[in-house]
Amino acid sequence: MTFSIKDHIAKLTLADLGLSWIIFFSIVYQKLVPIGFGIMLLSLVFKRQKITKPDLISFFSKGPAIWFILYYFLLVIGLLWTENQSFAMSKLENKLSFILIPILLFYTVRKWNNLDWKQLLVYALIFALVMYEILALWRYISQTENSWQFEFLSSRFSVFMHRSYFACYLVIGIILLFERLKTAFSVSTIALLCFFSIGVLQTESKAGIVCLFLVFIVQFFSFLKSKQKKIVLLFTTSLLFLIGTLLFSDNPIKSRFETMFSAIGNIQTKNNKSIESNTARILMWNASIDVWKENLVFGTGTGDYDDELTAKNREYKNLGVAQERLNSHNQFLNSAVQLGLVGFFVLLMIFVSSYFFSEKKMWQVLILVVFLINFLVESFLETQSGIVLFCVILILFLSNQEHTKSKTISIQ
Repeated sequence: MTFSIKDHIAKLTLADLGLSWIIFFSIVYQKLVPIGFGIMLLSLVFKRQKITKPDLISFFSKGPAIWFILYYFLLVIGLLWTENQSFAMSKLENKLSFILIPILLFYTVRKWNNLDWKQLLVYALIFALVMYEILALWRYISQTENSWQFEFLSSRFSVFMHRSYFACYLVIGIILLFERLKTAFSVSTIALLCFFSIGVLQTESKAGIVCLFLVFIVQFFSFLKSKQKKIVLLFTTSLLFLIGTLLFSDNPIKSRFETMFSAIGNIQTKNNKSIESNTARILMWNASIDVWKENLVFGTGTGDYDDELTAKNREYKNLGVAQERLNSHNQFLNSAVQLGLVGFFVLLMIFVSSYFFSEKKMWQVLILVVFLINFLVESFLETQSGIVLFCVILILFLSNQEHTKSKTISIQ
């Protein structure tokens, strides 16, 4: 059954509107996200759902919710062996979503009756990508001294979000669009797939581009198996064009990967002053592993990991990354340095529980893989751009499984 936008909005509760705000502005403009939390808190005060003991047990035992909350409690406990208390408190504030989102979702929109979050996420990505393209065009026209590449590519392009995060969410949007394509062939969906794919390439995020190709390849074989000839032909043409363009022509994307391989092949883990992104990552991974070994079980504490990593790089005379005070650039290592084996295990269980208790549909598995790849090259949970949507999406994985609906609401 199909409803107009007006009918759809009329069916949304206050909590649904709060969640919609959080999802939309997590993509479009992060600074406005707290308003959504405020709306959901108001809903919690004025219209809390009746909770039964089976509901409580089901929600916090089936899925990542309990692991998010446990991770936050570990951060609180980590205050006990932290010297840098001010930095530790900033980390507790930064990661408050780990405990707020599971509780708010459970007590307000636990049944997700009226909100199609996947569709909303796609709409938010469309809005943000169009906005970035317009801003880049305006900058290029008004500032003639800059080349088009300077305005339309790399970190200059996604002005309101770090390019790695934006590329990650664009790839998730592509996964959701492919899911839509499986139910009905649509020219508009194909156009959005192309638009989002170009957006990923414009960010020049290496992790994003790797995830993009991975998703295209998996979906190609998925559609090949389903014998949908039109889509298979489209994929074949698109893949050949993209691979040929990237591999056999001079372009910034090819240069970034060539630089990466060069950095890996010629790395010097000590007495290295470089802050080039590939070299810096390897230096931080090396320092993080060594700091973790020294604080294996419980880590350095909630607020000391940044100081410890900087001190280790100064010891190794890696003065560039030490001066920049970079984090681990790998969320698993970052959590291990901060909270030891215990923190590493809890973070890993967020992924394991999300997979184990989901419906294990292809779109869910691919989203988990995309997050995992980004976690391996970025400290993804050190900013609100990563924390909020990671928590929301993984908890909403269970919405279809726990509360199946006979009618699908879509916005036209």
